[in-house]
Amino acid sequence: MKKFLTISLFIVILFSSVLFVGCFGVDGNFSSLKNKIISSTDNYYHTDVEFSVGSFGISIAKLAVKMDDNDQNAKEILDNITHVQVGVYKSHKNCNLNNGFQLIKDINTQMNENGWQYVVRSRNNKEVTGVYVKINNNELKELFVVTLNRRELTLVEVRGNLEKVLEAAIREKGFKLKHSLAFN
Repeated sequence: MKKFLTISLFIVILFSSVLFVGCFGVDGNFSSLKNKIISSTDNYYHTDVEFSVGSFGISIAKLAVKMDDNDQNAKEILDNITHVQVGVYKSHKNCNLNNGFQLIKDINTQMNENGWQYVVRSRNNKEVTGVYVKINNNELKELFVVTLNRRELTLVEVRGNLEKVLEAAIREKGFKLKHSLAFN
């Protein structure tokens, strides 16, 4: 009986570890980018929120959305997202954004070194923002958003079939797409 309980516990732990992979902590690439971006700011940050949602968490979200028969776009969006990582980091002192141009260049360098290319960059004396993508086989598969203001750094990474996600989001707002989104 004791051997049966031990084997059962091992199976439950093994199953849980496979099931929950990617549901809590962010991965090493996300952490590495976070550390490189923070090092560009000459400031110290503490983690306010940091989490990762993998297939299990997204499946739970899909179940919740399926209860609402009126939200087909949300269902389509969730069907095409495979992984989400979010980090919000609070600054211990106000971050100096007076040299926002250099800061966005430094962030852009860090992102480029990790295979990301920007699609939008914005800066002013209150905030620096960059939206980056990774294109795999001419398909948009990864999106990374960096926003830094005087008190907070926010990072969001989304993986999946993002062309279909964008199509559903645009369709929800009343736009009609006549052509496929193509990234060359």
